[in-house]
Amino acid sequence: QEGRDYGMIPPRFQVLENGSLLIYDYYEVFLYEPSGKKLASMPKDFSGTDSDSRGFYDNGEFVTMLNGNVVRYDLKTGAVTETINCDEVVGNRRGAELLLGDGEGGIYMVSEVGLSHLNKGGTMWEVLIDGSLNRMSMRSLVLVSFMAGENEDYYGVYSGEMGGAIQVCRYEYDPDMASVPPSVLTVYSLEDNSTVRQAAAQFQSSNPDVWVDVRTAVDGGGTVTEEMIQGLNTELLSGKGADILILDGLPMESYVEKGILLDLTDMAGDLENSGDMYNNLLEGFKGEDGYIYMVPCRIGFPMVLGQEKAIQAFSSIKAMTEYQGEKPLLAVENYNNLLRKVATLGYKELFMEGNTLADRDTLIWYLESVKAMGEASGSKTLFAEDEMSEHWVSNHVVPSGIVDSAINYDDGRCESGLVYMDGYGSLMVPAKVREQNPGTRMVQAGSVYIPTAIAGINRATANEELAKEFIRCLLSYDVQKEELYDGLPVNRKAFETLVETDRPVSSGVGAGDYHISAEYPSLEVRKEAAAMVDNLTIPALLDETVMKMISEGSQNYFDGKETVEQAADAILRKLSIYLAE
Repeated sequence: QEGRDYGMIPPRFQVLENGSLLIYDYYEVFLYEPSGKKLASMPKDFSGTDSDSRGFYDNGEFVTMLNGNVVRYDLKTGAVTETINCDEVVGNRRGAELLLGDGEGGIYMVSEVGLSHLNKGGTMWEVLIDGSLNRMSMRSLVLVSFMAGENEDYYGVYSGEMGGAIQVCRYEYDPDMASVPPSVLTVYSLEDNSTVRQAAAQFQSSNPDVWVDVRTAVDGGGTVTEEMIQGLNTELLSGKGADILILDGLPMESYVEKGILLDLTDMAGDLENSGDMYNNLLEGFKGEDGYIYMVPCRIGFPMVLGQEKAIQAFSSIKAMTEYQGEKPLLAVENYNNLLRKVATLGYKELFMEGNTLADRDTLIWYLESVKAMGEASGSKTLFAEDEMSEHWVSNHVVPSGIVDSAINYDDGRCESGLVYMDGYGSLMVPAKVREQNPGTRMVQAGSVYIPTAIAGINRATANEELAKEFIRCLLSYDVQKEELYDGLPVNRKAFETLVETDRPVSSGVGAGDYHISAEYPSLEVRKEAAAMVDNLTIPALLDETVMKMISEGSQNYFDGKETVEQAADAILRKLSIYLAE
């Protein structure tokens, strides 16, 4: 159109029998006559990628996704004629599913759940191919296309990361093969995890006689509740539960104390002796008794940007609290994140030197320190919409509290910028900020790291050796080398592969009149950040339930409605009940 540099760039178009055209765009699909006259505009879901082309034409109807459901449009009117729920067959990778017709008005859906079919006019989806038993559930693969063959077989076309490693898989029915493998290994986590899914598919491929049943408490977008955790605890204490536990968000230290977790010291020792692992990361999980009951499968760690004076302030909570500069040390933040940020950065002081937030004096000091930092930066418990735009802040909460603030530092709003390093994509903007601010350093924020996909084995398992093999698979090079955007590898060889791999990507960030563009970090920067991993020795194992109690119980104190002693006492009453349970 006049005044625009370019027009629509459709990822897909279809020519219908009468010559009309279906043109796919990000949020809509348009129906045009051959003359160019637009006949209809049909909204659809946007998956987050410009190659999204979910949908198909069939006998005067158009089928696509809208508001998380499958919908049928009548092309004569452009109106929705049917809405079909598909929650049970989409899986957790929403936006990655494909739709195709069966030639008789029915619908096929292909997702990580598998190949599912719905007859025209039907209400129940039938799963024809279980995705958990093959490559459909591999998080390292992207489903590009899926087609029905001529002999009751099917073809799936997959690509690897960045569109590489194209492969075609053929699926056919084998009447002699068991529909479910004879052995079952159950894996439980509160939330979905890509590395776990990848390992399950990999393990399944190597062990066709084993079904890896991955169960999650909530699907994408769901909320973990205290009741869910209590229900799991009851099950585990009664000697039941999954074979393997992904302990993120669970009271893992309590599980160790109550003897729920199997001793993994020998297995960890084998991993350390192999030279494949970052031994310092495994050592960080060694308890006071010298045993290891859980291992991390991915990590992230906080990094700090700033001049030398600001960098030194991150040596302790006290130094952060007492920092004096022309501008605040930290960017504006909501108090929920600030509480978590200080708990992560000061984990050793708050949890490892005979201290605990269940101790009244420690809790009071912690709350007072957070409030002092918050008042210096202008933090609040909750920001209005106009305040969020003005201060480049949000009310969103992240578990570690480490919200990237490199651009806040670059714009001169604070004297340091924090970065959560969980992949080289997160270093693009910070590396550019350092480059254009002479004298700025970019270093790890102490020795702390945030472990994720923390795996342990239920002591009550009847599949001990199989469970150990699965954890070895989780930590293997084949699984760890995949860039799944859920953390850094703990496998040294896989990390070296990540360092050496260049990616043709760039990033741009803007707020108000501010804008910065950056390329993927150079090999030199990638090596610099990788060298920091050897210095990480303290895993920040924040108990999510405890942090929620502290956050909720301290709001009135931060808002000036009660004293720190009143807030601490209210928090401790709740904490004592939770810890006793």
